[in-house]
Amino acid sequence: MESSIYRQGLSSLGRLDINDRCGEKISDPLHDDFIKKLQNLMESISFMFQMKPISVVDADNMNFEKVNHSLFHAYLKDFTSSLLDLFSLYANTNTTNSNRLNQLLSSDICILYLTFKDQDQVWSCSTCSENVTKLMSVVCKLKKGKPVAEVLSIEYFKIHKYIVSNLKHDTWKCYPTHVQVLNELVKHSDPALLSERLGLTAPLILMMIDDYNSKFSLAGINLLNYLLANLPAADMRMYGWSNVFYDALYTRLFNSNHEILDAILPTLLSCLKTLRPKVSRKLQPDELVLVDKTLEQMVSNCFMTTDGKSLQCYFRHLPDYFAYMGVEVIGHLKQLTTLYSRYLEEAHSSWMPELLNSLDCLIKVAWIRINGLQLFQELLKAMMRLDHSPSSKVSSSAKSTYAGIYCCIQSLITLDDTHKLENALKQLKGLDGWELHLQNILV
Repeated sequence: MESSIYRQGLSSLGRLDINDRCGEKISDPLHDDFIKKLQNLMESISFMFQMKPISVVDADNMNFEKVNHSLFHAYLKDFTSSLLDLFSLYANTNTTNSNRLNQLLSSDICILYLTFKDQDQVWSCSTCSENVTKLMSVVCKLKKGKPVAEVLSIEYFKIHKYIVSNLKHDTWKCYPTHVQVLNELVKHSDPALLSERLGLTAPLILMMIDDYNSKFSLAGINLLNYLLANLPAADMRMYGWSNVFYDALYTRLFNSNHEILDAILPTLLSCLKTLRPKVSRKLQPDELVLVDKTLEQMVSNCFMTTDGKSLQCYFRHLPDYFAYMGVEVIGHLKQLTTLYSRYLEEAHSSWMPELLNSLDCLIKVAWIRINGLQLFQELLKAMMRLDHSPSSKVSSSAKSTYAGIYCCIQSLITLDDTHKLENALKQLKGLDGWELHLQNILV
């Protein structure tokens, strides 16, 4: 958007000063002519605070012209100061004036509030945030002291209509402030209201999740995570949204970077818990289809990836999946054992602490079918490789790796009622370099 548009808006509208615009002091500035001017001003600010980038490429890079920032912030400061003056003068005078202010400005002020309340956003600033917060407090006062969340619920449809007016399939990223309004509206709305109107919000969230740009995709995933944490699971299942959200998240498991994976994996688990809540029994075979499919894909991705951070991310979240599945994880024990055997050979890697923590969780969940002797031998070999690694003497991750190996061996020994593993370990006493290891394991 060219800066000349901002200049034109500033010069034509100027500052909203009641007496200057009316030419003289009047007893009731809320007459028809004044309301018309005020409506024109609201239409102008509604247009201007979109702050949309010039192109989708600019949107991907979150590029905004600096000159537009300064001009716009100055305009918003004058605008909010004038409205605050208007409210302070007339909001408490009589019921008629208060009602007219309420009807005319409430939804627009809510949109301004949701857009600029976060001063860390590229289009906002501390002064903007402070001004819109003051304006919102006045709107709450006009609504008979209702809290912000309740006011937003009242204005939900008007705000949502504003959002969807520009969030179209091919141009939605050119309206990042609309995305911000959606994000804030969801987080400030009552869960019961969100559940009732999920059909209005879900398509926009899915569009964000599917986007190739990490920033927008993360925003969509975080919003979905919020919905899954706050909306009734029964409602999500009843209307089929859980399946739709699961499909969107599962698709993103392919070719996603570690930042996306770190957000997807816990959200995907929440979605599975909504679809297949664990009760005091094993899941039936038909209920396990989605759960098995998800874990199998995660394990397959671990084998395929060459990105250490992505691998670290998978191992960090696997314990939560193991805990959710319980003994049913035994059905995947062959693939999981192969996975851990493969990566235990890289004992010096930075993701080893996460691998060992997830392995310890697997041992405790599926101990009844785990080949303890095989794992025991591989853990000892991993410790020997780490001993001979040049970086093990100074690396902080190496210390965490040693601690993880000790913990896994201790779990195997604890679960071995034959005491064969403990006796085998004691036979290593006296060997060079093993005394310290045995002291840490046999406690």
